[in-house]
Amino acid sequence: MKSEVKKSNAGRKPVPDKKVQVSMYVLSSQIEKFGGLDEFKQALYDFVALRSQNGA
Repeated sequence: MKSEVKKSNAGRKPVPDKKVQVSMYVLSSQIEKFGGLDEFKQALYDFVALRSQNGA
């Protein structure tokens, strides 16, 4: 008699909207105008979120 082995469900779960890495080269003086790297990143995230809400 063969015993049936169940397949494990371990592993990565499917994600409907995957993240994509984007490389940008920005002058450090422009980043400092935003108050540093963290503030610059947050401004970019906010900009992308705003544009996606407006349908652009």
